[in-house]
Amino acid sequence: MAGATFALYRETNGANGLQTDSDTLIGTCVTPASGDCVIGDLPFGGYWWKEIAAPTGYGIPGADVVGMIVVNATNAGGPIIPSGLADPQVLSALTVVKRDATTDAEPDGAVFEPAPPGGGRHLDDVRHLHDAGRALHGR
Repeated sequence: MAGATFALYRETNGANGLQTDSDTLIGTCVTPASGDCVIGDLPFGGYWWKEIAAPTGYGIPGADVVGMIVVNATNAGGPIIPSGLADPQVLSALTVVKRDATTDAEPDGAVFEPAPPGGGRHLDDVRHLHDAGRALHGR
């Protein structure tokens, strides 16, 4: 997923877990369309990825840190792909308000039913309401 920003920290304080104020920030990167974030030329040691900004329309997951990832003689020189983070999508809400085209008042008793997925009568219903002198406005 494009647009996530990650910070890579090196474990340098000897305390368990990531401490952003005392472990060493190595660098940051923003994911391209592939979703891969790469920072190279890392010496042996332990590292932590922390998601610091989610792509537009998504939130940072509750567990925003991946690590500790250990770079050593066994895996040095090749890609190390830890389990990734999954950003939860920020959900939206839509409201439709039926108003009288002349007075802009909301008529009493207006009822809307969502159109079934893939179509249904939705467009015909909107045309009928508009033709009957009422307008639909999204809010």
